[in-house]
Amino acid sequence: MRLTADLVSRAGTRFNPAREWELELRGLRIPVLENLGATKDQFDCLDLCDNEIQKLENLPVLRRLTTLLLANNRISRVEAGLGEQLPSLRTLVLTNNRIAALSTIDALAGFTKLENLVLLQNAVQRQEHYRLYVIHKLPSLKSLDFARVRLRERKAAAKLFKSSTGKAIEDAVQKASARAKEATGGGGGVEYTEEQLEKIARAVEEAATPEEVDRIERLVSKGEFFSTGAAAGGAGGADADME
Repeated sequence: MRLTADLVSRAGTRFNPAREWELELRGLRIPVLENLGATKDQFDCLDLCDNEIQKLENLPVLRRLTTLLLANNRISRVEAGLGEQLPSLRTLVLTNNRIAALSTIDALAGFTKLENLVLLQNAVQRQEHYRLYVIHKLPSLKSLDFARVRLRERKAAAKLFKSSTGKAIEDAVQKASARAKEATGGGGGVEYTEEQLEKIARAVEEAATPEEVDRIERLVSKGEFFSTGAAAGGAGGADADME
């Protein structure tokens, strides 16, 4: 179901348990975020759980919004610069999505007032140094995955990312992100759907070696990525991990 201005105007509203004025758009099989300007920035909380959204993007300026609920979707990517659109956001719930790469955390760093972030049941949790990386990138956080961010964790994150090891981690994340963008640019006249591009990006970002990335890029450029079964089993079984 498309998220139309009419749907927004007819959606239910309530004061939630946190006493926030909330717009309820859950469970409507919404595939794409659009037309949220129709809310006229009248809500503290948007509930978009249990839909089919693949990317966190295309948001208008909503200065009042403090809570965004997106659990149980298919989100694997986050548009850069959203912090400017949602300058007051304090709570972001992304439980049970398809976020796999640490580079996605970089996109969340623009939310400078974010205090509560939930990424439970996402593959990114299995990344080495996941928690310290998130704390490093989002210094305003008070709670991550319903666990309080403690002073010792802040100190550990600061120490790690001042070291050569931490700098190498950040460099690797940036390179993986760049390679993913190159791969999903396609090649050889091959056209992919948005869902296929998401799968290719996850496979590249989860690739264990540069050789594996090169193999994926060759298959993508030839239009053979999905026909060879690489989408399901390559790069550490990206799709299998996400289901």
